Amino acid sequence: MDENSPSPSDSDNDEIDHLWLMGLKHKRHEVINSDSEYDYYYSDLQNTFQEINGDNMNSFKITSSQKKTNLKLDGGKIKLKNDFETFKNEHASLVNC
Repeated sequence: MDENSPSPSDSDNDEIDHLWLMGLKHKRHEVINSDSEYDYYYSDLQNTFQEINGDNMNSFKITSSQKKTNLKLDGGKIKLKNDFETFKNEHASLVNC
């Protein structure tokens, strides 16, 4: 090293080390904030999913109930159609007598 060139003193090196450590701590703090943001977004997504899933289950229950009602109505319609055919046949036999 040249005697005339300025050499970093120990205090300069300490200051550089201190600044480097502060930058490292700042980056670590940013990562922690980033994780907490993801936790927040994950929590929102989880709540939204649970709400949608609940709505889906309610829709399924309603649809299931409506299917049962439709089956009962279809059964009633078939019975009415058969009763009508029977009535029509009885009427035709009475008219032809």
